[in-house]
Amino acid sequence: MLKRAWLRLQFQLKRLAGEAPPRVAFLHIPKCGGTSINYHFKSNFGGARSSMSVQLDSMTGSASDPAELERARKAFYVAGHIGWSAFASVSDGAVRLTVLREPFDRIKSLFQFVRGGKQLKHPTFARVAQSAARMDFAEFCLTDESEVRALVDNAMARTLASDYFPFEASDPLATVRAAKANLDTLDFVFDIRELSAALPRLAQATGTTILPGRDWLNKSEPVAEEVMSRKHFLNDRKLFARIAQDLDVYEHVRQRALVASTAIAAYAATIAELLPATS
Repeated sequence: MLKRAWLRLQFQLKRLAGEAPPRVAFLHIPKCGGTSINYHFKSNFGGARSSMSVQLDSMTGSASDPAELERARKAFYVAGHIGWSAFASVSDGAVRLTVLREPFDRIKSLFQFVRGGKQLKHPTFARVAQSAARMDFAEFCLTDESEVRALVDNAMARTLASDYFPFEASDPLATVRAAKANLDTLDFVFDIRELSAALPRLAQATGTTILPGRDWLNKSEPVAEEVMSRKHFLNDRKLFARIAQDLDVYEHVRQRALVASTAIAAYAATIAELLPATS
């Protein structure tokens, strides 16, 4: 706690001296490592009470609230579960970043998160948890319940193209093209599994300090059993369609070398024969 207070004091002194580091804007795709990123920048800049950090959320409506958007434009750190439309409107002049996750792992993590038994404070996640309680993993992925589908159905691609919430059907190819084009404008794109190794580069670029003694790689709580194998999921045409656009976007990032990830490379090799060309 004292280390965080010291970092925030240093930031305020630099800000008053006109030497503040650049603004930072983080596009937080649900279940893609936002906790670690938020902790780092709030530790350096300050939390919501100081107005140095602002969190937006498409699910609660703050991402479309003009007053909240104006607050976000003035903050040194803006983040949240928002889509590209809101992100673009508040990230001008900022170091812009996002974190991606292997699509099957992301959707599995979401299911395990809402089935974890904890009382979830976020109203949308709480309602999704109620739905998930009566479904198995396949049913959860394929349901047409609007709030669940918004978080499941190619949520990474839709977030990067425009927004993930509420769910709106769109042309898959147009969504993928827009997502890829927007990704290519970001300063940093990380894979969640390489977050610990990537954070020093981000800290250097943003003039921030990494707090010692912390494992920055997000860890999901262990589960009693595997919900479904990746091979089974990818071989089911209906299930595959729920992440097909996300897979295309994820592979694009790997090919462009925006993420130096041996984890992604290993994954790509295992599904090379299963994943059809969608570009």
